[in-house]
Amino acid sequence: MSTPDPLSPKALPGPGLRQWLREAFVGRSTPLLCMQVEVSSVCACRCTYCPHTTKKDVWQSRLMSAETFAALWPLMRQCGRVHLQGWGEPFLHPRFMDFVSVARRAGCAVSTTTCGQHMDEALAAALRELGLDRDDVSVEIVERAKSGFLGIGSSPAVVRVEYEVPDEEPAEAPATQESAPAETPAPEKPKKAEAPAKAPAGPKYTEGVKADTESFLRGLLDRMGVKAEIEITERENGGLLVNLSGPGMGAVIGRRGETLDAIQHLTNYAINRGGESKRARVQIDAENYREKREESLERLAQKVAGKVVKYRRNVTLEPMNAYERHVIHTALQDVPNVTTYSTGTEPNRRVIVAYDREKK
Repeated sequence: MSTPDPLSPKALPGPGLRQWLREAFVGRSTPLLCMQVEVSSVCACRCTYCPHTTKKDVWQSRLMSAETFAALWPLMRQCGRVHLQGWGEPFLHPRFMDFVSVARRAGCAVSTTTCGQHMDEALAAALRELGLDRDDVSVEIVERAKSGFLGIGSSPAVVRVEYEVPDEEPAEAPATQESAPAETPAPEKPKKAEAPAKAPAGPKYTEGVKADTESFLRGLLDRMGVKAEIEITERENGGLLVNLSGPGMGAVIGRRGETLDAIQHLTNYAINRGGESKRARVQIDAENYREKREESLERLAQKVAGKVVKYRRNVTLEPMNAYERHVIHTALQDVPNVTTYSTGTEPNRRVIVAYDREKK
């Protein structure tokens, strides 16, 4: 039976739900600026200043094990850069590129220092592994090679290779800048002021907005341990409707939809945090819960209104969110002798169904 790879994504746990949300909104915290890791003390060079030469009688050449490097994962999650360098040649480690991939997966910039003897084949392997061009990698000559005198004092060149983790580019910014100039010819016909009023009825969101919505929800649900199908459609009155379906939707909905409301709030904040003029309104539903909840609230409202009229006494309902309070107010706005109003502060704001004999 083969043992699992300690450097695999399954073996190295990603951030928890709370940490993932924090990184999604405010970025990854990096209290450690840089961490230097000696992955190899093996080297074919014999520089006069190196312990390989000065301490050759007691020097032990070793390669860092994958288990030891994997144990550094929690520190890498808090670090801005990982520098793979020591008294050995990093490219001589057979799993050097695996170490680079793990550090990048942790969100770190990666750099190394090499003698340059294995530069060509190592750089070619790195470019194949990372899927990059030569221009995407920064190669800096730290120290040029020295020939010395009669071989004494000679030293190879020291080259530093760096790869920066690219920042995310806002995909929607160009689209919004192009849409604004497109509407500038409208002032030629001021009488058609009613035409823009029809626009909110069916705003067309870019595929980037839908992709960002699905990407955020997918990451959030994965960290909740929920497998769900995500269906995104545009609503006629504006906004996006996201319907989640699959097993375990009870955990997504939560007690009286509290978890579902929290997911909807986080999604809207994540999608609109760029401060663009055209905001996307996203409504999250799971297994048609909101429709069923709305029908249940309407039945509750009619039942409570009957008791209020019969006994002529006010009834205070349980705490509800703004959407559910709106459903109650709408359901009873045309009921004779019944009026509604809200009292209290969030999250304990309630609807009071009151008797009003003057209302017809």
